[in-house]
Amino acid sequence: MKKIIIFLLFSVIIKAQWSISTSERNALITIYQQSNGPQWSQHWDLEKDPYYWHGVKISNGIVTELKLNGNLLEGNFPSAILSLTNLKKLDLSSNKLSGNIPNLSSLNSLTYLNISDNHFTGDIWNSFSSLTNLEELYVGNNNGTISNTDFSGFTNLKHLDISKLNLTEIPSSLATLQKLSSLNLSNNTIANFTNIASLAQLQEINLSGNSITKVPDEINNFINLKTLDLSNNKITQFSALNSLHNIEWLSLENNNLISIPAEIITLEKLTHLNLSRNNISGGTGTLSSLINLEQLWLNHNKLKGNIPANILSMPKLMCLSLQSNELEGNIPNNLPEICNISNNRFSKNNLENYLQLYPENTDFIYSPQRYDEAKTVKAALNSSTSLDQALSSSDGFQFSWLKTLDKNTSVNSENFTINSVKETDYDIYTCEALFIKNDTLYNIYFTNYREPITLENTETLGTDNPENKILVIYPNPTKDYINIKNNNYRIETFNLYDLGGRILKTFSGKETKLDLSNLPSSTYILNIKTTEGHQNFKIIKK
Repeated sequence: MKKIIIFLLFSVIIKAQWSISTSERNALITIYQQSNGPQWSQHWDLEKDPYYWHGVKISNGIVTELKLNGNLLEGNFPSAILSLTNLKKLDLSSNKLSGNIPNLSSLNSLTYLNISDNHFTGDIWNSFSSLTNLEELYVGNNNGTISNTDFSGFTNLKHLDISKLNLTEIPSSLATLQKLSSLNLSNNTIANFTNIASLAQLQEINLSGNSITKVPDEINNFINLKTLDLSNNKITQFSALNSLHNIEWLSLENNNLISIPAEIITLEKLTHLNLSRNNISGGTGTLSSLINLEQLWLNHNKLKGNIPANILSMPKLMCLSLQSNELEGNIPNNLPEICNISNNRFSKNNLENYLQLYPENTDFIYSPQRYDEAKTVKAALNSSTSLDQALSSSDGFQFSWLKTLDKNTSVNSENFTINSVKETDYDIYTCEALFIKNDTLYNIYFTNYREPITLENTETLGTDNPENKILVIYPNPTKDYINIKNNNYRIETFNLYDLGGRILKTFSGKETKLDLSNLPSSTYILNIKTTEGHQNFKIIKK
């Protein structure tokens, strides 16, 4: 009898060792092993109870949630997840998982499934088709397809992401999803939006990256809409959106707008407006009526002259980006709390005057700036030439001349003199002018970059002469885009690879600017295929 009691007591102790069953703990360990757990950004200490493991939620002794998004998981979909049959929420988004997704029918308690932003392939529909209890489903931005678009059985869906699934039309079944409040259709090739016209309950819709040229009229039906993403399209026409009285967040980034749409004036509740990466050169007076606007992005446009006063008159504006325009002149004293005016044409005196008045403004970004204009200098072989720039060392500037736009030449003089021009001198140059001043009131540290000077041979050379060919990429490192400077190469394609040799993006050979903004910070290899062969460049993404 004593032996039986001791055995039972021992069994209870073993069972109570962990907060979940041994089978579920073993399943979690297998998931860890299947997805390169030791290399996760937040890995698990397998000596501790699963209750303390990152992303694991336990209720009443069972695992109910597994959230490992953005945690550097690698390999195929961890099959051990299928044995966690009590899961209600599963998030594997923004990792490096690949291959086909298995049938997830054993996880029929799921109300939340997010496998977006990975590298999954194959037919994604088969993985989740039986999970009709889902309230949130995010499967977009993978490398797979979707064979079936009948979502009529998913009557509980509130949030749906089917981005980048090669959709050419919107599934008609979406019209039956009357609980749907958030819909992501980005990075497809959709032209007709009739099938979502009845979804008046939508509060958020993402139509970015669909090559849209005109704002769809159907959007006017979404009277409850709060968030609208139309970025990365080709929009030149902006429809009146008079019924969108509740919209708060609007992005028209990276389109073909040449002016600020007058129709925006009706969107009185806007707090966030992104008009960056267009061709806007004026019309900022339209914005002054947006009295609730808090964040405004006008970076990478073609604004010239002084900072528009009507922008600064908005009473609630707290964040303003005017980076990479052609603004100049005195800097107003009523800039918002967070302001970026870098990569414009403001002088040292403009910046010093402002910083003297507001030395405590730590969220004021002003470096670098640009100066002079791009130009071409021609010089014959063995002749002498000089590349100039407008700033002076007597004003406190220190100079560094750069060749191929980012390679230091070790020349630190105001101008760059070449006494005897060689073939290798024909290139693109710029000058970095650094200014540093530490004052009792303020510190100033900023860089001016001279716009490029191209040094060319005065002799007439045929386009097939290899001595007259220049291929340059800049800037490198980069935060978002790289530019291509090409003289006389016939480029077929640009292919971007990670260091594991996996191709990430392919661009047409006609491109002059490559968008890397969606990639994580890392080192990549850009392979440029020309009719004469291949050239490789190392790209650093900040």
